[in-house]
Amino acid sequence: IDLVVCNLYPFPDTIAREDCDLALALENVDIGGPTMIRSAAKNVGWVTVIVDPDDYNNIIEEINNNNKVSYATRSKLSSKAFGHTAQYDTIIHNYLKDPSLSNDFSLTYKKHSEMRYGENPHQQAAFYVEPEMSFGSVAGARQVQGKALSYNNVADTDAALECVKEFTEAACVIVKHANPCGVAEAGTLQQAYRLAFATDP
Repeated sequence: IDLVVCNLYPFPDTIAREDCDLALALENVDIGGPTMIRSAAKNVGWVTVIVDPDDYNNIIEEINNNNKVSYATRSKLSSKAFGHTAQYDTIIHNYLKDPSLSNDFSLTYKKHSEMRYGENPHQQAAFYVEPEMSFGSVAGARQVQGKALSYNNVADTDAALECVKEFTEAACVIVKHANPCGVAEAGTLQQAYRLAFATDP
């Protein structure tokens, strides 16, 4: 076997459905898929394993150009495959375990975006979120314009969002260094912004 391409049952998408119950969730736990993926990933010396459709074109191009897949590429895909099955199992574990304080606690995240820098300009950083990220949070937000965010930008955005959630009417929160320096509630968003800005122009 030279190539294993495998997509797992959509367990994360299934448990996100409003009509999902335990029976439906268990029906969507893939058993054979993770086994094939892990077997292929373990045999990285001669097997290429692909778990992400975004990798298909790159592999096709490499095979067309070189008549094979390089070890460097196989190694990268092997690591990605183990991470993929680990994340899949973690989501299943967290869904099935007792919701109270269990004896073990698993976390898994995926990269949301690269950051310009970490807390300080000489530090590298990326923004990671839970696979089942919820909207109404910074993790579920989409940047509309502007340059890539830094760690402090994300922290400030989170502080502003959590503060503005305290209000029921149109509100604006202006944050600097994780501290609200202008907060206002008004009849319209424009009025709220003007009042918030006026507190510390």
